[in-house]
Amino acid sequence: MSSIESISNDLSEEDLLLFSAWYEQEIPKRYPLSTKETLDSIISVHKLGNDPAGYFTLSKTIWKGASDSSEVLAFTVATEKRGGSVKFGPTLVAEGLRGQGVGSKFRLLVEQVYARRGFRKSYSTTHLRNTAGIRYLARIGHSIEAHLRDHYLPGIDEVVLGRRLTSEETQVTCASLVPDAHLTAEDAHMLRELSQTYDELDESFMRQIRKTLRNELPLQEECEYVAKFKLMVTVSGDTAAITTPKRTGVIKITPLIYGAEELLSELLSKVEERYRSERHVRKLFGLFSHYDLSAIRILEKQGYNVEGYLREPYRRGLNMLIYSKRIEA
Repeated sequence: MSSIESISNDLSEEDLLLFSAWYEQEIPKRYPLSTKETLDSIISVHKLGNDPAGYFTLSKTIWKGASDSSEVLAFTVATEKRGGSVKFGPTLVAEGLRGQGVGSKFRLLVEQVYARRGFRKSYSTTHLRNTAGIRYLARIGHSIEAHLRDHYLPGIDEVVLGRRLTSEETQVTCASLVPDAHLTAEDAHMLRELSQTYDELDESFMRQIRKTLRNELPLQEECEYVAKFKLMVTVSGDTAAITTPKRTGVIKITPLIYGAEELLSELLSKVEERYRSERHVRKLFGLFSHYDLSAIRILEKQGYNVEGYLREPYRRGLNMLIYSKRIEA
């Protein structure tokens, strides 16, 4: 049986053509909303070495796994995040080798590289019908951290699976931040506030958000989703939510900047009001610190339900709760 003997992210054009062929053959069957534009974007970002549309995302890297005869047996896409997490997916294994442990060994080898680089956590998302994918992740030590109802499509749930890459003891850290002098006062304030919850933020984070903000949503074209266009909903300059539409009719309302409890309540109401009139929007969700008990009270009072407990996604020692609310008619 063929076995993974080496991994590399130095891909030739021939490798990328093979990755594209496997992707176009397999991924649309598993994820009908993933199009050729998504594939082209992954390859473009891999070649560039950074994600020009990312804000929490720093880069996407395509890895290949090969046999001792240099035959390519598997590919995976690793999305490197601010704060020490790396998200994997999709992972593709050569036809005829699936279900034989090839993907598991490959994934663990790539995770070891990220652990040596200082990444703390590996995670993946998949819809609940992908039982083979969930089983293979469980075999290599991943556990389900969130179960998101009707999240991928109506009637199709999504799960988040994660695994810690390091065994070190964790504690909450507070990174120092010196905002860029070219940022506006409003953006500098937002960056300081967000740096209390998220690690590795710098002036490029705010610039990336500003670059992808639009005045009107929802989005209609696939290229707009690939570009991660967003809408900012504000109560005041100090209270705002960055909202990102997903292809599935779900709106992500992270990150949020707010002070007093009444401002958060007003902000959440304004986000809901903004999207309730959009026919294709079914659900709102956001990530909140498990320490923020006042926010949790407000969320539950406004009809949000907890759907997950993510271990240290953006900062060492700080777990995040996923809260969501359905708003479809």
